[in-house]
Amino acid sequence: MVGTAPLPPAPPDGIRPELPDDAEPADLDAVQTSYEAKLADLLTRWPSLAGAQVTAILDQIEGHVGAGDVAGLLSVAVSSTEAAAVLEQAMLDLGNEAGAQVVAEAVKQGLSENDLHATPPERLRTAQSAQVYAGQLAAFLIGSAIGETMRVWLRGRTPRDVRGDVAAHLDGLTMAYPELVLGGALTQAQHDGRWRTMLGGPEAALYADEVLDKNTCGPCRDVNRKWIGNASDTSPSLVYPVAGYVGCLGRWRCRGQVVAVWRGGDNWHEWVELPSQRTSLN
Repeated sequence: MVGTAPLPPAPPDGIRPELPDDAEPADLDAVQTSYEAKLADLLTRWPSLAGAQVTAILDQIEGHVGAGDVAGLLSVAVSSTEAAAVLEQAMLDLGNEAGAQVVAEAVKQGLSENDLHATPPERLRTAQSAQVYAGQLAAFLIGSAIGETMRVWLRGRTPRDVRGDVAAHLDGLTMAYPELVLGGALTQAQHDGRWRTMLGGPEAALYADEVLDKNTCGPCRDVNRKWIGNASDTSPSLVYPVAGYVGCLGRWRCRGQVVAVWRGGDNWHEWVELPSQRTSLN
């Protein structure tokens, strides 16, 4: 989406187009700490979850090699049900925590805990997303195994020889791709929990915040700390639709977040940040 990503709209009179340098409406350190802990836990568990898949892949490859059935490699398939269930629970847990963090941010800004409540991620979307992400990782293993099979399968080599070579190749794969996919899934969960909690409370001004990226690309620098709309607007969901900024060059690596600024809850005139320009926003 390079060159076509939506930029934030101009704010109404009286609302700052950009967060002041000293404004920190959200504790994103806590958001990042939660994310890193959950991601580390998933990455530790994933090789075990993938182990049964690898065995199933190798069994099928050995069978096709033994039968001399090259085209049969296209039928190699494995179940990702168990992995999807583990990922779904991790997403739900992190999304719930993200919603609670928004409530704490609102209370710190002067709202009551009764003004908004942590809203969990949408269950069906989370479950289906977990299935897709787990399926992506299974497909990655299958694709890697088939590619290596085609590379080492020579006339006269035994099925056991080919299996051993493919097994060694899979064992040597790094966790870079799983980290990318699982990290994207967890970012989606945090975004969902934060977003749904913000939308369930009093009206708030929403701003982009890109401080959590390890490497911030140009488009993310351009949107950083800018007003992207109010909670009741449609524009914020166009700029941050699922996880990070839609125009990020790093795609699913983006850790951009949306932060909310409340001023007196649902009284718009109290949270408008430029008193000298204060006008009716109705």
